[in-house]
Amino acid sequence: MDIGWDDYDIYQKHVTMVAYEVETIIECCKHYKSLINEIDNNGLDVVNIAPSFFLEIISSLEYKIIVGTRKIFDDRSGGNFKKLLNSRSLNEKYYNKLKDIFKQSLEELKKYDDIMKMIKNDRNKYYGHLERNFFDDIITNKIFEKQNFNKLNKLLDWAWHVLSKIMQKTNAFIPEKVYNIDVNKLFAKLK
Repeated sequence: MDIGWDDYDIYQKHVTMVAYEVETIIECCKHYKSLINEIDNNGLDVVNIAPSFFLEIISSLEYKIIVGTRKIFDDRSGGNFKKLLNSRSLNEKYYNKLKDIFKQSLEELKKYDDIMKMIKNDRNKYYGHLERNFFDDIITNKIFEKQNFNKLNKLLDWAWHVLSKIMQKTNAFIPEKVYNIDVNKLFAKLK
């Protein structure tokens, strides 16, 4: 018998929705990195075919990465990652199975405080508000600097790993995606 969304309890739904968001942001990071690598390796020839289109794609990916990641790790968000690990009332049914994962994950999450602070700052400065000094450093969205972007990817991969363990123990799952975009093939067709 297949268990579907309607059969999930509130905690399984919470885990599934957070995992889906993390998975989606991981995919956006892969696409962003592929686009930037393509531009770095092959110049702007392909991008110049439709510069507005590619600028919009890159901007959209940056927006999804920053805002989506902030939403997942924002303590004020109702469905955030920490709440998933802390909310005994939401997961009473699974608490004994998961308490070791929760304890270890909450401790490990502290390693990522610096990158989460950077995401918060970038989200507030570039996407949440129009700060007075916005135009002074519009080009330097700190999270997309290579070292920081690598840390962000580690945070998301770690979160996915934790969520996978939780989903396995609670019999929750995310349906497989039906698409897979290969940016390199896209650029090859445009050349």
